[in-house]
Amino acid sequence: MDDRLKDKLTSRQVSYAKRGMGTALVAASFWGLNGILLGIVFLMAPFSTAAGVYAPSLVQAAVHDGFGCLWVFLKNIWSGKWIEYLRVLNTRPGKIICLGAVCGGPLAMSGYVLGINLAGAPYALPISALCPCVGTILAAIFLKERIVPRVWLGIVLSIVGAVIVSYTPPSDEVYPHFYLGIGLSLVATFGWGLEGVLSTYGMDLVDSSVAAGLKYLTSFVVYLAAVLPLFAAFPFMFELFLEGRTMLLLGATAMTGAASFFLWYKALNMTGVSRTMALDTTYVLWGMLYTWLFSKLGAVEFEFTPTLVIGALIIVAGVTLVVANPKEMLKMRNV
Repeated sequence: MDDRLKDKLTSRQVSYAKRGMGTALVAASFWGLNGILLGIVFLMAPFSTAAGVYAPSLVQAAVHDGFGCLWVFLKNIWSGKWIEYLRVLNTRPGKIICLGAVCGGPLAMSGYVLGINLAGAPYALPISALCPCVGTILAAIFLKERIVPRVWLGIVLSIVGAVIVSYTPPSDEVYPHFYLGIGLSLVATFGWGLEGVLSTYGMDLVDSSVAAGLKYLTSFVVYLAAVLPLFAAFPFMFELFLEGRTMLLLGATAMTGAASFFLWYKALNMTGVSRTMALDTTYVLWGMLYTWLFSKLGAVEFEFTPTLVIGALIIVAGVTLVVANPKEMLKMRNV
């Protein structure tokens, strides 16, 4: 191949990968926004007047994933991919995706929403960002993948960051069950880490749009069939449906989550797994930025502590070491 043609091809490939990095950042910004909006929704009726926090939070998570299922299905109708749902469900990869969806939906999403409502989004977001560390450890145990020293350093840093984040809680009056919220955020971390291990095989063989549709559909069905009946939460769901303003915002919140999910998979294809996952952890910082913006607008009340900011930065650095080689990231940036 002519050298000039080869250089031109390489330049286009690098440019494509850089656009993928930009896409990953946008996906992270949407997920950071999603977490803050979930917290704001919980301040609205009927959540604000509910007697407890568990059933309302589970209803919030269920309706969020229900809206996500609807948005993804509409997109798949537009692209003609909705017809693949039944075919993929009858395959082994499809069943593994559904199993992963149970871990990432009713288990992880419930823990995540409860973590936001009990501890505050700026605290739940960094804790939930530990999921790549959990996924790496689970992959080492079940898939016999070797963990190199750089990854071990990242895992240790992430754990240190999590301890720092949760060391100084916010006001007891605002979040009296702060440490329970941190614990439930760790449940979300475990669920998403397990989902990543289970879904890796299926995602390689199934179109990402169809996989996203099955993920949301499975999650919503399990919520309706098992989780909500277990917590006698259907009466509260009926109350929620009567609140048009809250439902509208929750639907918009679910749209940011669905957009983040789609863009994340697009970035995976454009710039690779390691760079995409490393950039995805910036949703922690995006969440802090959105919290600051919404607090200035009076939508939320939140006071940042030094331990929160320092711990969150350490977690981002640690997770980046787990999922990507910083030298490769800098090399891509400087090309």
